[in-house]
Amino acid sequence: MKIILPTKITETEIEELSIANESAIPEYSADTTYSTGQKCISLYKGVPYIFGWFPPDEDGSATSRGVDPAKKHVMRREEMQADAESNTPEYKRYWLSMGPTNRMAMFDQRTSTPSSGEGEIMIKMRPPGINNGLALVNLSGVSHISVKVEDPVEGEVYYRESNLLNLADIIDFWAWFFVPPDNATELILTDLPNYSSALITITASNSSGEPLSIGEVICGEVVDIGVLLYPATSTYKTWQYKIIDDGGQVAIRNSTTVQETTYALRVDTLRVGWTKRMLQRVAGIPTVFIGSESHPITAVYGVYDRFDIVLAGALHSHGSLRVEEMVYEF
Repeated sequence: MKIILPTKITETEIEELSIANESAIPEYSADTTYSTGQKCISLYKGVPYIFGWFPPDEDGSATSRGVDPAKKHVMRREEMQADAESNTPEYKRYWLSMGPTNRMAMFDQRTSTPSSGEGEIMIKMRPPGINNGLALVNLSGVSHISVKVEDPVEGEVYYRESNLLNLADIIDFWAWFFVPPDNATELILTDLPNYSSALITITASNSSGEPLSIGEVICGEVVDIGVLLYPATSTYKTWQYKIIDDGGQVAIRNSTTVQETTYALRVDTLRVGWTKRMLQRVAGIPTVFIGSESHPITAVYGVYDRFDIVLAGALHSHGSLRVEEMVYEF
């Protein structure tokens, strides 16, 4: 079993990106007075987010000046309480997060906020350190992906083209002729060469020129944390709620579906401490977990919430790891 220790990607690591910035929305300025409906862009956890100033109707004339919306978005509970008791409109929490910019949405650690384009999305980035693992998840409209790695000294050291046509459902001649073609929604590569601070070029495209999107791009160092044992259990949880109107009509509203996977592991007893340290490095951080590369269903982009280990002997120990998919809806 492997994990990809994620490398944080910001505008600093991006050398070229085919998606343009939102030129119509200015960056936040402490010298600007914002009135109802005005928007700005501010960095939230290193990712540019769009914020809008929307006070309620009873305070529609309220304005904001000198209050960074990204900082207000992550206020602690006591700060929110203090703001609620304040009579100064500038310090009321009326800034509304409208999600990341389209350009950087695929680097915000959330698969539910994709970056979209027309026909092709090209990314050139130079992340620091060793990045021999790459994952693109929640793909839509993408039929072909090429990945190139270039070293400043040795030049091109890796190139791979991947056709995302999914043939898993083609099990007989009838399916070959009548089952509609489908594309995979993720691509995970763990064979990139070990070059530090190399230039990675990713090109996602389709042949029709139609809209396409990438939910998240993750790169980092691939680490082996053990051997997957069977069975590996995947659970799909859907949150939904029921609405009953005045006429007694019932409507079911679904929010989102999350995959939860529990892995059974065999770990060399001498490497139990190593496995523990590697998992501690990604505690609370969205990470790519790969149970088996031959079984894509065991790959999850999410966070782990439980790791159990049993020292079963001098040579091998057994453990379990529970991972929940990282999905967040705005």
